[in-house]
Amino acid sequence: MDRALEEPRRTGEGMKHEVRIAGRGGQGILLTGVVLGKAATIFDGKMATQMQSYGPEARGGASKTDVVISDDPINYPFILMADVFVALSAPAYQKYRREVKKDSLSYVDPQQVPSYSTRCVEIPAMSLALELGAEIVTNMVMLGAVTTHASLVSFEALSKAITSSVAPDYVDLNIRAIGKGRDYVEHHLIEENKNV
Repeated sequence: MDRALEEPRRTGEGMKHEVRIAGRGGQGILLTGVVLGKAATIFDGKMATQMQSYGPEARGGASKTDVVISDDPINYPFILMADVFVALSAPAYQKYRREVKKDSLSYVDPQQVPSYSTRCVEIPAMSLALELGAEIVTNMVMLGAVTTHASLVSFEALSKAITSSVAPDYVDLNIRAIGKGRDYVEHHLIEENKNV
């Protein structure tokens, strides 16, 4: 597995990331994009756009959300070719991987996406969510991991975005979930790279 971090594209003087998050309906994919977009714009002071789509099956069908994050104004709000790709289901991986740059890194949960290319970072998001007693926050575990590994937004901004996006009774669980993802990256991916 190649764990090297990718350099984001430069636009003007700042950085730009085109992020695609895909999965199946019911996994909270669209909420994940909303939280990421809010974290970037409202709480980290960056520019961002967020678009979403889902299959006709809705719940259970392939869905995706695209988020463009930039230090500079965004002239075109759609993703042409994503440089950060996250997949939480095998059908979504197969359907949406075609619109991702060949040299980009993909983030997958190997339990849910068993067959993928070698340029994938494995994040056991579902297993980590189950450690919290709630499979429903698999998406937030993955978001915490990806934003840490790819340096997309700060953890503080992500926490504030969750607080303003989910029902009060679920704020603590979701913040613990992004923390679980962050900790996994810091202890298993970043530390392993230091020891290579």
